[in-house]
Amino acid sequence: MKPANWKDITELVGIAAIIGSLVFVGLQMRQAQQLAQAELAVSLAGPTQEMRAIFADHSNVWRRGNAGAPLDPDESAVYEQLILARWNLAFWEAYSWRQLGGTQDVGAHAFAAFLWVNPGARQTWLSIIKSKESVGKKLGYWGSNKLRDVVLVDLDKLDSLKD
Repeated sequence: MKPANWKDITELVGIAAIIGSLVFVGLQMRQAQQLAQAELAVSLAGPTQEMRAIFADHSNVWRRGNAGAPLDPDESAVYEQLILARWNLAFWEAYSWRQLGGTQDVGAHAFAAFLWVNPGARQTWLSIIKSKESVGKKLGYWGSNKLRDVVLVDLDKLDSLKD
């Protein structure tokens, strides 16, 4: 063999080694992403179970509030906190998935569906959001909230399906 052929073969082997290492790094990154998503799902399981236990402790208020039944002032305060807990879980779920590179706001979509089938929850959540926006604007710090906007758009879409 001529020396030029050895040089060409060595360069091809080097190129193949570089491509192989890049493929390996890509596979490692994908595996790390899948592991992070699995860890996120496990980490959200705890707060979800805690939230369900709190809802079970206040099941009468939760059920009546979701249906839009009248609640006394103490029950209304408890119900608002339950709705905020449900919203916060949806927010952190969507935020966490986005931090991992996800593009879908699954938590917000699920929350919109929940609000759509529970008129009392929807009314309470909209009231809380309106109140927070009003106070925030007065203090000059209320900005956009992508997840809130996703929920509102989803509710509009679901409402259009009723017609």
